[in-house]
Amino acid sequence: MEEDFTLPVPDSREEREIRKVFYVGVILKALSAFLETILGVLLLYTHVVTNTITFLLNWAVVQDPDNFFLGHLHSFTTLSPSAQFLGGVYLASHGLVKLFLMIALLRGKVWAYPASIAVIGLLMVDEVVRFIQTLSVPTLLLFIFDAIILILIWHEYRLVRAAR
Repeated sequence: MEEDFTLPVPDSREEREIRKVFYVGVILKALSAFLETILGVLLLYTHVVTNTITFLLNWAVVQDPDNFFLGHLHSFTTLSPSAQFLGGVYLASHGLVKLFLMIALLRGKVWAYPASIAVIGLLMVDEVVRFIQTLSVPTLLLFIFDAIILILIWHEYRLVRAAR
């Protein structure tokens, strides 16, 4: 089993700043993966999500029956159980894999660098396809964030290989 690896403190101020940005980015990615996992697990229990949203909608519609947002949120409650299940599996599995990899990076596992590069790269391909299909600005922003994280991981991996 491969040991943890601690990078030496960089000599230059620029490299120290890049290292800080790397850690902040990996932590942000881990937090988003954690939230993605939680949402995926919630979607696996479709009745919990649907019942909660329906309860909140019924209360909110009484307060404001012409609310645009509430109308769109109501469409979420009409998803079929199989669609919610597949969405839950998709989100939970992606979230767990990314969370596992980000924690491994933070713990200094050398194998996590190339694994993270591969996984994030594959997810970026999916994001490009989704962006082309939908022209969704949030998907584009997620792609840009993932590209920055990928570059930072690659940069740190080069330092790890050079230091070993």
